[in-house]
Order: sequence, then structure tokens, then C-alpha cells
Amino acid sequence: MADSTGKVALITGANGALGHAIALRLLEDGWRLALHFRTRGEEASRLADQIRGAGGECCVVQGDVRVAEDVVRMVAEVNRALGPISLLVNNAGVVRDRMLWKQTEEDWDTVVDTSLKGAWLMARASIDSMRERRWGRVVNISSIVGAMGNLGQTNYAAAKAGLLGLTRSLAREVARANITVNAICPGFMDSPMVAGVPEEAKRQLLEKIPLGRFGEREAVGEGVAFLAGRGGDYITGQVLHINGGMYM
Repeated sequence: MADSTGKVALITGANGALGHAIALRLLEDGWRLALHFRTRGEEASRLADQIRGAGGECCVVQGDVRVAEDVVRMVAEVNRALGPISLLVNNAGVVRDRMLWKQTEEDWDTVVDTSLKGAWLMARASIDSMRERRWGRVVNISSIVGAMGNLGQTNYAAAKAGLLGLTRSLAREVARANITVNAICPGFMDSPMVAGVPEEAKRQLLEKIPLGRFGEREAVGEGVAFLAGRGGDYITGQVLHINGGMYM
């Protein structure tokens, strides 16, 4: 396990609901936190204030994970502010939902480049320092949609499924350096995105979930903390499904 001085975690998309939950859970385990955002910086700033108010150490970095120059700059900023990254959580993602015949090329590029290319760029920029220190953790936040598909989300499903392939391949490449790479596939969680779904659609979704309820976003934070901690020390190349049994 990384010692307390080496426990630096970078969370992309930290200003979103899942990123917020992941950050607060890692704070409990003593991680020093780098919070990434592309837009809505005020939300990242509020989270940073909350972390500092609880006695944690953090920094905020802004950039576009789809742009290599931004990624390299952000990693350098984290290194200067907190130290080398030991845990990378690739959580940034967007949706542009519509049926395939209505999707534009921009819809495809925006979604795939954010979730998949962004994770690849972030890992590429972060992995060398992990290899040098022979310890590191990468957790990629995929989705139940990447495992089972969903209407109107061919772009999102392709990106999140691709993230699982990236996870397994990178896990093989860096295992000898004592770096683990895993993925989490959240199902339908209690989040602003689900809150915006019409009531009838929510009812139909709940009928498909054996546990009969939407998940709490804190469960994803618990999953990240487990994979990044002692419990995940001998786990790599795996996918943790947190979905109430909707996909088995």
C-alpha cells in the first residue's frame, strides 16, 4: 500500500454526482485529492471547500480530457500541488442520447472521446510515475450500459464497453510494476440524471432491478475505495458491477 505521503488520487469529472461521492469516500481513507472538471467549476470548488473543511488536502484542475495537451498540463499541476499520482479514477463522461439514425458525428465523437479517449490519455500521462515507484491503481468508471447496451445510447455503450477492453489490456501491461487496473460498472443510481427521468420510465426501470431500488451513489465510492485499498491488492483486470442485480 502507498504510504500517506504517496496517496494522491486524481478523479476526473469530480464535479459530478459520482465524482463527488468517490472523492468524499477516498477522503475517509486519507487520500490527497485532485479534483478535475472541464465546466461547472463552481461545483468542483464547493467540493474542494468541503474536503478542506473536513481536514483533507486537495487541489482543483481544469481541462478537457479529450485534449492531450490539457491532460499533460493537468497531471503536471497535480504533481506540483500534491505529488505524483498513485490512484487515477477515470470518471469523466457525457451523454448525447438519441437513436442511431438521429445521432450526429459530433454526438459520437463527444461521447467516445470523453469516456474512452480521455481515459486512455489520462492513463498514458499518469502511468510512468506509477511504474517508477512500482505502485499504482487505476479505476475506470464504465457503466451497466457498456455491458448490456441501451436504447438511444449506441455511442455511450460503445465508449463504456471500450473502457472495459482498455482496462483488461492495460492491467496486463502494468501488472509487473505492481499496478492494478480495474473497472466499475454502475447501474442506475440515485443521481440527478436518474432524477430527470419521467416517473413512468423510472417505474419500468425499477421493475428490471431485482433489488427493487436505485443504487446510492456512495456505493460507487465504496467500490473505488475497495479496489484502491488493501482489499483490492490482488485484483486486476476485473469489472465490479454495482447495479442491484439488473445485469448478472
